[in-house]
Amino acid sequence: DAAGQLGFDFNGKRTQELPREVPKLFDTFGAVVQIASGSNHTLALTAKGKVLAWGDSQQGQIARKVPSRLKVQSLRPHEVKFPRGTKITSVFCSVFSAFAIAEGGKAFAWGLNNFG
Repeated sequence: DAAGQLGFDFNGKRTQELPREVPKLFDTFGAVVQIASGSNHTLALTAKGKVLAWGDSQQGQIARKVPSRLKVQSLRPHEVKFPRGTKITSVFCSVFSAFAIAEGGKAFAWGLNNFG
């Protein structure tokens, strides 16, 4: 959890040995149907087709820039914005990138694009 990809505040502890509910995820966003994790970021797909992201934002992999002085904000799940009316059906991660597939088969990608 060195980059906050588990969704917990650091509190001086970088590992979580026992399963623990991601704070406020269900209460704030409802049921989660899929989770994907990259090297240092996490995506969650809700039952309503919304995508949540948290963790390291240095390569844009959580779909928002978070200044280093506000890094703790990147530990909290935030909704990734897609074009109006888009319902996401699947999410995937690579090391520093993120991907989503919408109803109808449209694909979306964000994060590091080193090799175009």
